[in-house]
Amino acid sequence: MILRTSTAIFEKLMALAYTDGIRVVAINRRDYPGSTPLTTSDTAVFNADASSADKAAYIRARGVEIAIFIDHFVAQHHLPSISSDGTTGGFAILGWSFGNMFAHSAMANLDALSVGSQQMFGQYMRAL
Repeated sequence: MILRTSTAIFEKLMALAYTDGIRVVAINRRDYPGSTPLTTSDTAVFNADASSADKAAYIRARGVEIAIFIDHFVAQHHLPSISSDGTTGGFAILGWSFGNMFAHSAMANLDALSVGSQQMFGQYMRAL
């Protein structure tokens, strides 16, 4: 079942991926249907008077959330690491439209994760 939300853009990809044995996990950004709402302090960064530092902190925090989700997902679902020939296992990260900023933020801020989580990304991440 595909939830009819902003992740619907990936419906064709999900159908094709399934036939090739690829799992697609589409998450919505915060404040989109089915996701965690933004707090008042989160939305303050959208005001004209918000500082660049506040905006950068917001983007960093959203990226870290995504990286933590991926880390937990890999562990919880026992994903296989990348095979020695690089053709199977692991995961890829894809952001659509404005979501690309948060996908890149996740990668740019892996230093916020534990060393073990950073090592997991090194062993499992195939593409961005």
